[in-house]
Amino acid sequence: MTAPTVFISYSQDSDEHNAHVLELANRLRADGIDATIDQYESSPAEGWLKWMDRHIAKDDFVLVICTETYYRRAMGDEEKGKGRGIKWESSLTYQHLYDDDTLNTRFIPILLTDSKTEHIPTPLKGATYYFLPKGYDKLYRRLTNQPETIKPELGKLKSLPPREHKFDYLGAKASITELSSTSEYTEFIPEHDKDAIEPVERIRKLIHLGSFNQAYKICSESLLNAPNHPTLNLLSVIALLKGKGADRLQENILPRVEEHLQTACNSPKSKSTGLVILGIIKYDHYVVNGLNEGTPAIDEIKHQLHKDDLVHIDMGLINLIKASDGALIFLGLR
Repeated sequence: MTAPTVFISYSQDSDEHNAHVLELANRLRADGIDATIDQYESSPAEGWLKWMDRHIAKDDFVLVICTETYYRRAMGDEEKGKGRGIKWESSLTYQHLYDDDTLNTRFIPILLTDSKTEHIPTPLKGATYYFLPKGYDKLYRRLTNQPETIKPELGKLKSLPPREHKFDYLGAKASITELSSTSEYTEFIPEHDKDAIEPVERIRKLIHLGSFNQAYKICSESLLNAPNHPTLNLLSVIALLKGKGADRLQENILPRVEEHLQTACNSPKSKSTGLVILGIIKYDHYVVNGLNEGTPAIDEIKHQLHKDDLVHIDMGLINLIKASDGALIFLGLR
C-alpha cells in the first residue's frame, strides 16, 4: 500500500490551535501517511506561494481545518491585509473544484475541538467532514482507502416465472396478480396489524384443508384485535361461503358476508378483490335463482370497478370461492 500524501490547510488562530494541528500532522505521519504542514518548513526554496500551490495541486488529499477564523478568511470576510495565506489557499481550493467540474474527491473538512459545522466553507459543505480526535479512525480509513464496509460482488439476476393472469372484463384488458404466499399479503396489512400475518397463514392452510368452520373461528378471534384487517375479512367471507357452499346463502349469512366485504372494500389494496367476490355472490344469489331484482346491485358493482383497480385483484383468494360458471364468465375469469 502506497503512503498517501496529505496537505493540511489551516489558519493560525492561536498557539494552542497551531499545536493541535501539528499534533494531527505528527500522528498522521506516525501512522504512515505523508502529511505536510507549514510548521515543518522554515523557508521553501520555491517560495511560500508556489509551495502552497504545489501541495494543493499535487497531494492526494487536502485537509481543511475549519474554524471561525478560517471560514471568515476563506469566505472573504476578513479585513484587508490579514490572513493572506488562507485567502490564497482557499482561492486555490475553489479553482481546483471549479476545474474538476465541482466534483470533490480530495478536499476534506476537519473539525477540531470547539469547531462547528457552520465553520465549513460553503464549497465544502456537501463533503463528508470529520470531528477529531473522535473521528480519527474514520478519517484514516478514508485516506488509506480502507472502507469499514466492503460492497459484496454483484451476483447474477434470477429468472422468475410469470405470476399473472390475463382477462378481459367489460372489454378492458388487464392483469390480475395472484398472491399465494404469506409474505405477499403483507402489503394488505396495516403497520399496526403486522402481528396478524401468522393468523392469515393458518387460516389459508385451514381453508385449503377444508376446515372451514375452524378457519372462520380463527378469523373471528383475530378480527377482535384487528377488526378492519382487509385480508382477514376476505378470508372470513371465503370460510363462510365454502362451509356450505351456495346453501349458506339461504341461511341468512349474506348480511354477515356483505359486512366483511364492506370492511375489506374500505382498503384501497383489497377493494377490487372484495368487489369481485361481492359480484360473484350477487350473481349466484340473484341470477342463478332467477331473481331479476338483483340486476341493479350487480350493475352497481360493475360501476364501482374501474380498469385501474383490476391489477389489484387477488386471484389467490378468488380461486378459493365456489362460483358458478356464469359468475366466472360474467367477471371475465373464465
